[in-house]
This record gives sequence, C-alpha cells and structure tokens, in this order.
Amino acid sequence: MAEISIQIDWVYALGILGTLLVMAWQAGSRFARIDTLLKNLNEKVKDTEDRILEVKRELSERIDELKNDLDNVRFNIFANHSPIHLTEDGILHLQESGMKEYIDTHTEELMERFPDA
Repeated sequence: MAEISIQIDWVYALGILGTLLVMAWQAGSRFARIDTLLKNLNEKVKDTEDRILEVKRELSERIDELKNDLDNVRFNIFANHSPIHLTEDGILHLQESGMKEYIDTHTEELMERFPDA
C-alpha cells in the first residue's frame, strides 16, 4: 500500500486551524443574521395578520350597521326611487313640511330659475 504523508510545520497548522475557526465563526454569524431576519419577518407577518383581522372586523361591523340602516328606513317617500312619483307618505310629508304650499305659490319663479326641470 502506498502511503501519503503530509508534513506541515506547526505555524502553518495554527494558521489553517485559525482560518477554519474564522470561517466557522463567520458562517455562524451569517446564520444568526438569517435567524434574526426570519424572526423580524415573522413578527411583521403576524402584525399584518392582526391588522387584516382588525380591518375585517371593522368592515363587518360597518356592513352590519348599513344593513340595520336599510332595515330601519322609517319612511317610504318615493315610489320606485323617483322623486317625481311620490307615495302617499311622500305626499303627506310634502304637505306637512309646507313645501307643497311654497312650490304652489312660487311655481312661476321656480320654472324661470330652472327651465330644464
């Protein structure tokens, strides 16, 4: 069998060992930086998830409020959502507010001011 024998002076051996230690230390510090970055990223993702849940909750509450507002409409004034065709409640509100009397007494003036109406 052939043997390979390498002889290194102790100064070179210390140099090689020191180099290996420095390389290991740098690799460890890089892994530590990666670990820190991953932790920061994880915290930011968690914060973003919390914000999304908060916005979702606020939107849900607002939608519920809007649904309640639609359910609690007190007066049905316009027929077919047209201000020209009033329902009976609409006519009653127009008369009680005094607007019908105002419109009747100022019809000519209003027609001059709003000719396209």
